[in-house]
Amino acid sequence: MKVIPAIDIINGRCVRLVQGDYESVINYQEVEATATEFFDKGVTSLHIVDLDAAKLGCPVNVASIQGVVGRGGAEIQVGGGVRSLDSAKIYLDMGVSRVVVGTSVVHDREFFALLNKEYPGRVVASLDYRRVGRKLMVATHGWQKSSEVELFAAIAAVVELGCRNVLATDISKDGTFRGPDTVTYGQILERFDVDLIASGGVGSISDLEELSMVEASNRQLYGAVVGRAIHDGRIDVQEALARWR
Repeated sequence: MKVIPAIDIINGRCVRLVQGDYESVINYQEVEATATEFFDKGVTSLHIVDLDAAKLGCPVNVASIQGVVGRGGAEIQVGGGVRSLDSAKIYLDMGVSRVVVGTSVVHDREFFALLNKEYPGRVVASLDYRRVGRKLMVATHGWQKSSEVELFAAIAAVVELGCRNVLATDISKDGTFRGPDTVTYGQILERFDVDLIASGGVGSISDLEELSMVEASNRQLYGAVVGRAIHDGRIDVQEALARWR
């Protein structure tokens, strides 16, 4: 299991939201300074989200992201507002390893299928979900809107369209340190042959240990995205990387 630090961007700065709420912004330092600290500590995989782009539907903080790409030989995946081939091409042409697509997975499957055909293996389907009664429903547009698509149905569609890279985020736990949704991740691995990245709720090394033990159908998690817990010093990134890469 890879430990993948996260950098979320608003107005060129590294931030964190609590449960996806744009009114609950925690500000950190500038993006390049944050990335430099990560690279100096041995980080080789990085997850970047342009939160401004997620709301507007097109890349916004391109310059900040460009300043990070290609440094330290790190694999970088970037999401937020990737809803056209032109937007995806901006990132992939600058050297980003993979683009992360969320809203279009639900609302523009024709585009999502085309993107996977044009860039096989370089697309991650981001499925951010909330509990609605007994169901897990996918949210879109930077978590600002709810869809009528259930999580497992969305993953089935993603696989059918030729994508095996899935990032699943429990919105209710994001930025809260309340522990990851290991049950749902186990159910996903049991049902689908995907490279699954977990996100949301990680607040300690013990949470990462829990995630590393999630297994079903001889499959384990590909990775875990960790944001606020690293930025706030709850998890020492060097310790985490020494145990999981």
